[in-house]
Amino acid sequence: MSNKPNSKHVLHFRLIILIGFIAAFAQTGLAQESDTTTVDSVKTNTLFDFHTARVEYFTGSEIDNFIPIDTTLHLFHRYNAARLNDFEMAYLGNLGAPAYSRYYTFDRPLGFDYGRHERDSYMLSLDELKYYRCNVPFTNLYYVAGGQGEQVFHVTHTRNFGKDFNFAIDFNKIISEGYFQYMKTDYTDVSLTAWYKTKNERYQVYVGGIRGKVEAQENGGIASDTVFELIDPASVLPLRSQALTNWDNWQGQITQQYYFGKDISYQIDDTTSGTYFAPQFAIKHTYGITDYFYQFEDPATDRTYYGTLNTNPDTLRDRAQIRGMYNRLSFGNADFITIAKDSTIKNPIRWEIYGLQQWHEVADAVGKQQYNNLIGGINFQAKHILDSLITFRAQGAYDVKNNTLIGKTSLRFPKVILNPEIFAEYRRLDQTIIQHQYTGFAYNWDVTFDYTTYMRLGARIGSAKNAFALAYTYEIINNEVQFWETLFTNDIYPIVGNTTISKIMLNKNFTLGNFHLNNNLGAQLIDGVINAPTFIGNLSWYYSNHLFESALFFQAGVDVWYHTPYIQYDYDIITGQWINQTDFESNYSAPTEPTIDIFANFDVQTLRFFAKVDNAAQGLFSKGHYTAPNYPMQPRSFHLGLNWFLFY
Repeated sequence: MSNKPNSKHVLHFRLIILIGFIAAFAQTGLAQESDTTTVDSVKTNTLFDFHTARVEYFTGSEIDNFIPIDTTLHLFHRYNAARLNDFEMAYLGNLGAPAYSRYYTFDRPLGFDYGRHERDSYMLSLDELKYYRCNVPFTNLYYVAGGQGEQVFHVTHTRNFGKDFNFAIDFNKIISEGYFQYMKTDYTDVSLTAWYKTKNERYQVYVGGIRGKVEAQENGGIASDTVFELIDPASVLPLRSQALTNWDNWQGQITQQYYFGKDISYQIDDTTSGTYFAPQFAIKHTYGITDYFYQFEDPATDRTYYGTLNTNPDTLRDRAQIRGMYNRLSFGNADFITIAKDSTIKNPIRWEIYGLQQWHEVADAVGKQQYNNLIGGINFQAKHILDSLITFRAQGAYDVKNNTLIGKTSLRFPKVILNPEIFAEYRRLDQTIIQHQYTGFAYNWDVTFDYTTYMRLGARIGSAKNAFALAYTYEIINNEVQFWETLFTNDIYPIVGNTTISKIMLNKNFTLGNFHLNNNLGAQLIDGVINAPTFIGNLSWYYSNHLFESALFFQAGVDVWYHTPYIQYDYDIITGQWINQTDFESNYSAPTEPTIDIFANFDVQTLRFFAKVDNAAQGLFSKGHYTAPNYPMQPRSFHLGLNWFLFY
């Protein structure tokens, strides 16, 4: 039986959202700015202007490095995070489904890592929290509705209380039933951020928190090689009908910063003088806590899908709870230096030394195990030194508890044509927890590998004026963990292997009148255990113009995604790991036909909206293709999206 949503319930939900949008717009329309140019043209690194409507934010640890909200139409139609980057990610066909990058990247951090990242693209982390600054109350409303029961709802509200306190709340919801049966995804994220600074601006405190929840049906794929030949492909029964993954998480942190500096006197008029504070050094402390709970369960009686079982309970269930806390203490110079009462400049020499302590406890079928990390590091940046001839950056961090480290450096020449840059990076890391040890009803391993090492050397040239960038990197990965599957027992297990990669990425945009041809092309020559396409590309070609005496601005065009064939990774629904299929004689090779989306974006003052067709070319090159073994891509579908920026 199909698990399709009740069409009346879906329609009612969409009507409620649309009515809410219209009501909010009607109530605030008279109070809004008639032109958002002042928001689009905000420049950073200057004192905040409280006389013009402005909204800015920073993320992560970049305190005071505020950037303006993006009110342009650039990539506005890409509501799916798996298609938001330079290249389309490989994902399991449904919005919110597990995904990985086809353009290989090694970005594991130093410190604790449990090892489940298959849904990172859709989930919010503390480093992504936005801390706002605005001189008018601001609300951002975003809604997308599409075929296969896809709905995205996002609302952000923030306001300053005076110049020294801001509060923001963000709610994000993703629901997608999926075209094939039993593959529903349901994400909910609620986040709060707030900051306060004293009137003399010496002390600042930033507080952020996240409550996240994921419920995802795991259908295990479609056991039919001829699914696209059927009149009704959606009627095909998947491999699993009752399996479910649940993720619950709580995250929170508080950051405090104190500036050391001096008060500078200035003359207000002939008889009156004043003072203002110019920061020089800062001491910063961050304390955070995390609590993740993972559960996979399948109460079905037919268990042949899982092969040989370690246990035989009524309901097959694996659980893990990861609790942790961290302290980060740093000392460095100020990012901005005040040179006059009404202006600031970016500090050309930036440095920071820090210590990071992490403690985590993992509770699973093995029992409770604790992990400790003690990391010391330094960040240094010399920007536009020697008469702007050189920009130099260096980062280094070492974990004294685990003998792991990361080092990065880069050297850029801003005054040389095409701004050439050379860079290098080295990482020595432990395997993630799940790569090292796992015990469940279907799998069991406890292995110790030598450190994973990663070295990257490269060079880059580019010109923002000419919309051009070209980068080359040479990467060496030793003891990279890959999961493999046994052919007869369906067990998976981790092994290590070595790989070398030569990569080239070219970004070049052309503008011919009102026509825009944006091109991202990549090549990666791989020798080793990692599977990825040799060539990959994303072409976004569109026409843009103003209509109705410039009252409406629009874009209309296509996104084309393409990659050469490669052996796809399989997906394990229990552990959330990607499985290497290279050794199988009947392995699955990714298709060669392009994926094409057709879109039209529109902008009317503070209202933006889009209409698009995903996978518009299905049936043109083939009747369909698989994004992973047993996981067919969803067919052609239509989407509408709305976005209001409301300034009260």
